[in-house]
Amino acid sequence: MTLGSSRSWVLTITAALLLLSSIAPRAKAQDPTRHRTALLPFQGPGATQVRKEIERILSRSESVLYVTRPQTSLATPDGAMLTEIETQDRIARALSIGTWVQATVTPNGQQQYRVEVQVVNAADHAVLHTTEYRGRSAVQIRGTLRRQFWHDFGEALQQGEVPAEKTIPATSSKKHRRRSRQRSQRTPSRRTRSTNEATRSELPPFSITADLLLFSRQFSYNDDLFNALREYNLELGPALHLEAAWFPLAHFMGGTPSKIGMDFTALSGLALNSGNAAGSSFPTQFRGWSAGLRYREKLGGVELSGRLAYGSQSFRIEAADINTPAPEIPSVDYTYMHLGVVGRSKLLGPISARGHAAWLPLMGMGQLQTDDWFPRITGGGAEASLRLLYQYNKDIEFSVGVLWRYFYFSMNPEPGDPWVAGGGFDRYWGGTIGATWRPGQDYLQL
Repeated sequence: MTLGSSRSWVLTITAALLLLSSIAPRAKAQDPTRHRTALLPFQGPGATQVRKEIERILSRSESVLYVTRPQTSLATPDGAMLTEIETQDRIARALSIGTWVQATVTPNGQQQYRVEVQVVNAADHAVLHTTEYRGRSAVQIRGTLRRQFWHDFGEALQQGEVPAEKTIPATSSKKHRRRSRQRSQRTPSRRTRSTNEATRSELPPFSITADLLLFSRQFSYNDDLFNALREYNLELGPALHLEAAWFPLAHFMGGTPSKIGMDFTALSGLALNSGNAAGSSFPTQFRGWSAGLRYREKLGGVELSGRLAYGSQSFRIEAADINTPAPEIPSVDYTYMHLGVVGRSKLLGPISARGHAAWLPLMGMGQLQTDDWFPRITGGGAEASLRLLYQYNKDIEFSVGVLWRYFYFSMNPEPGDPWVAGGGFDRYWGGTIGATWRPGQDYLQL
């Protein structure tokens, strides 16, 4: 063998070794034992946004295989249902999952949320690492996760192990599962407790609203044959409007009972006066209230409520003094049923919209219904409003809005009646500016 041929064999062997060494890392990268990570359900207000951010972080990683929406059978071949832990173990073995990621979001003070993230070993369910993140909004917390997640959890995500296959004797398997279910019933897991808390806080148990109302009123008649009836116009007047709603069982539980509540509204004019062409000023009273029941549902990002209530509204013009009687304009004192619907939906960021519409069947009209005016009068009413809401923090929101209320009449006159008209209306327009205290809102999702 010549020296040249020996060198060629050495070069050939060296090239082969280099080729094998370059292939080896790729084979290791495809190793099925490489760590896989999946997410358990996240709990608490705003948990959906936190979960989506962590999903984005894991899906972009090359060092961790992220498994989306792991699913497997929840029953054994003999039909017995598995416990929560057994289900997780089965999923982990089927998909080679070594670590689970779970998180709980809880309110922390007036303007803060706390997010606790844990990485759990799939083999023994031991917590490998826990870190808390705090922020005032979803955007702030998501930014913190993007900056710190791999620094906080990168090492822990590589430490998990896939659960080993467990063999349970056929004679004791049912007894084992029964004991496991009894333990889980006696001691609810942290995730179960968090789920109950999230259900209770999904919709606030109560709210209180205070508004300054600037309104106008127009009271007029139709078919005033003798042109003898006086109309009334109030161009602009201030009033205070209060509204409170309470869902008592929402403090303690979720489900249908927590969606039933009660509410109350009150309305009062502030320093109102009416004038005439002669320059006289007449003290004027404007008041109202209503009380009733509500049922609410949350459908996606929309909160809907139905309302059944009883209400009253009065408008009276009093004498200026002992020598100046009140003008011949009937005082009204409406009593009515309120059959309405309320809707609330997010628009953009902290901005939401709230609207309502209602039918107001009249049950009484006060002086307008007496023998001195229109004894056979009939009528009804309707109202609607629209508000824009700004979420200041998780408890407080500010709002501006418009409202409209309209009562209509059919006078049904007969010969001998003191006044003759075919019908009439009493219309109110207004604008509001106010604030609402609504503790426990899902601030991260607004």
